[in-house]
Amino acid sequence: MQKIIRNLLLACLFIGGCAIAVSDYVSSVRREQPVYIALEQPSPSVQGKIEVIEFFWYGCPHCYQYEPVLTRWARKHADVVTLRRIPAGLHDKQVLHQKLYYTLAALNRLGDLHQASYAQIHDRKRALNSDATIASFAREHGIDPVDWRSEFDSDTVRDEATSATALQRAYQATHVPSVAIGGRFLTSPSMVGMSLPYLGQTDEQRYEAVEKLMDDLLLQVQQRNEVSHDSTLAH
Repeated sequence: MQKIIRNLLLACLFIGGCAIAVSDYVSSVRREQPVYIALEQPSPSVQGKIEVIEFFWYGCPHCYQYEPVLTRWARKHADVVTLRRIPAGLHDKQVLHQKLYYTLAALNRLGDLHQASYAQIHDRKRALNSDATIASFAREHGIDPVDWRSEFDSDTVRDEATSATALQRAYQATHVPSVAIGGRFLTSPSMVGMSLPYLGQTDEQRYEAVEKLMDDLLLQVQQRNEVSHDSTLAH
């Protein structure tokens, strides 16, 4: 009996040691991943402010969770930052939600239905995965079906969706949510999360870490813009 117990203890120690070794290896590999991407296309200032772009998708639960975090960060820097949201469009489901977003914008309903679109999917568990379900959602919120269909199928909305996808590709935003700062840097909670301990990592830890990184990247953009401005004046 003692031999069996001893063998079990040895097995547990061996398995535990392997688990620790694997965890350490995974953590070391993750730490080698970049927490942001340097971009080569600085965007012009918008009314004297630095443009911050969020690439998102209504169907992404992480985007829904991150939405209030990013909004709070943008408000903290409201004196120097303007926030622009770009719906992702790298696959058919995302393109459908691009049309949802730009139709809401055309009908001046983003203010009350942007968050409601997220909630419809993630809180109410009602998919917005077809023209019909999206039209039904719009009708439930008092939008005339004729007005909705006219905008949803318009060339304007189609062109805006196409431009959004082109911008997403240009910024190398391959996953959502991602945030571009001044056209110079791209980061995301998932990228920053790669630098954190693998085991026990929480959304709150990722959001806190990405907020600190974004503060630093914003400062770098401000400093580069000042240098560029001074150089222009010198000439």
